Amino acid sequence: MSQSSCANIHAEAKICVFWDVKDFSIPTMDPDFISKKFGSALKERGYRGDLSILMIGDKTTTLPLIELKDEFERAGIRFSFIPEEVSGTKYGRDMKLLVDMLIWALKNGESNLVVLAKNIEEETPLLYLSAFRVRGYKVFSPDHPKLESPEWLYESLSESCQTPTSKGGSSQM
Repeated sequence: MSQSSCANIHAEAKICVFWDVKDFSIPTMDPDFISKKFGSALKERGYRGDLSILMIGDKTTTLPLIELKDEFERAGIRFSFIPEEVSGTKYGRDMKLLVDMLIWALKNGESNLVVLAKNIEEETPLLYLSAFRVRGYKVFSPDHPKLESPEWLYESLSESCQTPTSKGGSSQM
């Protein structure tokens, strides 16, 4: 895949990776290493802004990682839990992702939004991804036809670790 470079206006902007841990399982590796690999992959493409990573999942998916919460947070990786009422549904994951993106955008202004989620099914999140783009945000999403896919970012982890924690998104460390 050719590596595209970012436009100058996005080079120094903050970056947030919204990571659906059901769609993209968490590899068994040190959280600091994950953060550094993502940072390196983004820098290779010209993005140098501060990096935040938000793992989105239900409590059962991320439960094995809760005991390592402090270690993840020191690495710039936070957890965002899907409400129990919609936990276990793709709709719930998509809506939680959208809400977290809106909160991030309100707090941080124009920035780079990286969506590591597959098969966004609802029309509403796809419309919001377009709206973010129109308002000056750089958005990466594998499911939007006009946006660059961010799968190269996740693949940067697989270069170092061949075995994800589990298939289907459950995480164990």
